[in-house]
Amino acid sequence: PLPLVNTDSSERDVELSRRPTNVMAVACGESFTAVVSELGEVFAWGMGDSGQLGLGTNEHEVLPSRVGGQEEVFGSPIVVMAAGDAHSAGVGADGALWTWGKGEYGQLGHDDREKRNRPTRLGKEMIGGSPAVHVACGRHHVVVLTAASCVWTCGRGKGGILGHDDEEDRLVLTLVGETFFRGEQIVFVAAGTQHSVAVGTKGAVWTWGRGSAGRLGHNNEQDRLLPTQ
Repeated sequence: PLPLVNTDSSERDVELSRRPTNVMAVACGESFTAVVSELGEVFAWGMGDSGQLGLGTNEHEVLPSRVGGQEEVFGSPIVVMAAGDAHSAGVGADGALWTWGKGEYGQLGHDDREKRNRPTRLGKEMIGGSPAVHVACGRHHVVVLTAASCVWTCGRGKGGILGHDDEEDRLVLTLVGETFFRGEQIVFVAAGTQHSVAVGTKGAVWTWGRGSAGRLGHNNEQDRLLPTQ
């Protein structure tokens, strides 16, 4: 097992003084936690074996630690935070998307399957030139919503969870066909372990991915490879 850090009492005292105050958002992965302070700083702790804490190491952390340490990483306050099985994603106030952690299925969106132990930027040019406004993480995938009400996904495609009418992995963020939403603007997205959800301005809900246990809400257990209202 990986060693737990901050076991020295003097180090623990320092870290305690850096704990986040006035937490505004929280996200939980399988075995780690990330929070966003009112200043837009990200603090993380827990399992770090895939770099999901974003601290530049693959060690576990027993106390909240500021992503980037004393350095400014994001360049803009983080306003949305999400966590998957072993990866993390954040949206900055400037509309940039940041991902880090496990990348085995391309869920970080950097056109590879490498893990990253520091936040890595995905600019607006990667999502059609429109700022990101929300992000959700499934077990091995990411769903992004832009200011243009467009939905983009990447990562593991098994079961159709990416919404591209196939089960292929996507190593870069790929636009989910807007025609599937019947012209309605999307205002919110969410991700489960193996399925995804989008909500429109008129309250309509679209689901896709694994259908076992009826999680998609279509009165059956069929997988859906495309968003289905």
